[in-house]
Amino acid sequence: MMYSHKIVKNTVCSMLYRVVLLVLQFIARKVFILYLGSELLGLSSLYANLLDLLNLSELGIGVAVQFHLYTPIVNKDNEKIADILQSAKKIYSKIGICILGVGFFLSNFIPYFIKDNSFSNLFIQITFIISVVGTASSYFFIYKRLYLQANEEIYITNIIDTILLIGFIIIKISLVVWTGSYFIYLLLDIIQKVTSNICVGIVFNIKYKHIISSCQKKKNKKELVKDIKNVIPLKLANYVYSSTDSIIISMFIGLTAVNLYSNYIMVFNQVISFAYLLGDAVKVSYGKIMKEVKDKKFLYSILQEYIMLQFFFSSVSAALLFVLVNDFIILWLGKEYLISNLCVVFLTADFFIHSMFQPLSVVYGAAGKFGEDKKITILMACMNIIVSILTVRYMGLVGVILGTLISNCICMVVRVYQIVYGFFEDNVKLFAKMVLKFHFLAFAEIAISVFLYQTFFYTWRQSFLGLLLSGMILGILLLGINCIIYRKTEVFKRLLVRILKLFYHKIK
Repeated sequence: MMYSHKIVKNTVCSMLYRVVLLVLQFIARKVFILYLGSELLGLSSLYANLLDLLNLSELGIGVAVQFHLYTPIVNKDNEKIADILQSAKKIYSKIGICILGVGFFLSNFIPYFIKDNSFSNLFIQITFIISVVGTASSYFFIYKRLYLQANEEIYITNIIDTILLIGFIIIKISLVVWTGSYFIYLLLDIIQKVTSNICVGIVFNIKYKHIISSCQKKKNKKELVKDIKNVIPLKLANYVYSSTDSIIISMFIGLTAVNLYSNYIMVFNQVISFAYLLGDAVKVSYGKIMKEVKDKKFLYSILQEYIMLQFFFSSVSAALLFVLVNDFIILWLGKEYLISNLCVVFLTADFFIHSMFQPLSVVYGAAGKFGEDKKITILMACMNIIVSILTVRYMGLVGVILGTLISNCICMVVRVYQIVYGFFEDNVKLFAKMVLKFHFLAFAEIAISVFLYQTFFYTWRQSFLGLLLSGMILGILLLGINCIIYRKTEVFKRLLVRILKLFYHKIK
């Protein structure tokens, strides 16, 4: 019923992919700074955020397409599947062309996004255009990947991506060290993206010939386009959360500050990406269950288990990030790349809150409730930008992070109301008390971690191995505290039984 083994399979493969990506990206970033310079890394981070702006033209097609694939996949309606994929292919092709046009136009204005620019305008234009081509080219091959994800075969795409990632990172590092060329680095990035999607497409063609042959060219895109339009605000909110900060920092502070901030964001994002992996796997299975099971009490019980599992991850991760991130940055890049402790406090708080409302967002996406978020997500996005711009003048980098934190707090409150009361029609006060208890406990665990780390692991911070061991010991301790506190609750008991069943299934 829960497709549990598929969730485990996809999550394990995804985690292995993320671990490989994590290690290689940290190595590649270090090499980038050593051989290309920290200011160029700041420029590259700015490009990434501006390209995320262009990616808003994707309009959430991936989310909408996967939702519309759930029913035909369950019903094994190959004609409907083929029709949806063909519609997605045409829309994605138009988007790719649109990104190229807008990107070429935007390249003329990039210098205005940079305070105290030391690069020539021609260099900025050419390197940005190459980055735009890389982003646009991936849209022409991506639609078959969406079917594998909707069909709970994320592990296939992860295996392909991992193999190519390892190969291309090695080539990138080697050529950057040898030539010191940023242009070669960008060109290899394009080749990697295109090659990955082509390989996924080949696997799809071999494995699902019957779907390709079932296409009747019905061109029934009305419902798909409707949901795509409804997802626009969600994409906007995600962009504001993940991408506008670097643009504001670049405009008001400079590329050096972008580099410092992006190093920390990379660490925090890499950690939270593990939560996204579980969320992607759960969303697909949860979406299929919703098509088969109409019992909201059963669906709500699953959500409660998911939230508790998310809390275990979020609280432990937030505590470890808070106590270890500065020492990690020192070992990785050097003391000159540190930011203020207050920035770390706000980043940690933002990480925990953003991580904790992931289960609510996953359920909303699985239920296809794309049209009910428009006003609040647009309001949240606007508030983030306005607060960040107002506060950056007086508080600097802290003000930018504060804007994101405030918008995420609002999003958390609204998500609770939307899901618990609006969708499941349950008691919001009881749910809110549970969430508040999670937050207070997380704060206590951070305080405990700081005390233990400063008292017992002070000398361990001088090496990566020491940080790893201290993190593992603290993580196990915090996980044990969570288990002891919630051991008598019904939600924890159900979650434990489910995990034990999965383990037993794997053993058999």
